[in-house]
Amino acid sequence: LLPFVSSVDDLDEAREIIVEVRAELDLRRLAYDPGIPIGVMIETPAAAQTCDLMASRVDFFCLGTNDLIQYYLVVDRSDQSVVHLYDPFHPAILRCLHQVYTLLQPTGKPVTVCGEMAGDPPSAAVLLGLGFTSLSVSLAAYSRIKRMISSVSFEQLRELGGQILKMQKPKEVEEKVRATVYRS
Repeated sequence: LLPFVSSVDDLDEAREIIVEVRAELDLRRLAYDPGIPIGVMIETPAAAQTCDLMASRVDFFCLGTNDLIQYYLVVDRSDQSVVHLYDPFHPAILRCLHQVYTLLQPTGKPVTVCGEMAGDPPSAAVLLGLGFTSLSVSLAAYSRIKRMISSVSFEQLRELGGQILKMQKPKEVEEKVRATVYRS
């Protein structure tokens, strides 16, 4: 899994290094698995905008929500004076996620979403509603995500995904998502 790839050029350079390393291993007669899949971590705005251009060169994608949100919103998560601006429900983030799904879905390449969004039930509901079906979560978050998934239908999540893409304010999105996920 190649991190912080922001262009096809970056990806091609990384693949060249992989070819060189494989040649060196062959020369030394060291065993390795030549079939190891190569993937790209989508965690920069540039990667989000061009992921479809990379699809023919990789086997899979991971969508890293933590860094993607930080870089997309230009918010340093470690700076307490601006951390409140880090918001996974921001319309720009929702549109970015939707665009990544829309660009990658026709390629047939697997996409796994990781990061805090995948492990938070309301945020995971957003991801599922936008079409993503593979979430990487910690063991601690697994039961919460499983409970959320079993409490709402995929049809409801898809409907939610369509509704939140039209919303203008993160607070409205969060309220709608929570009402769907935690309805009584």
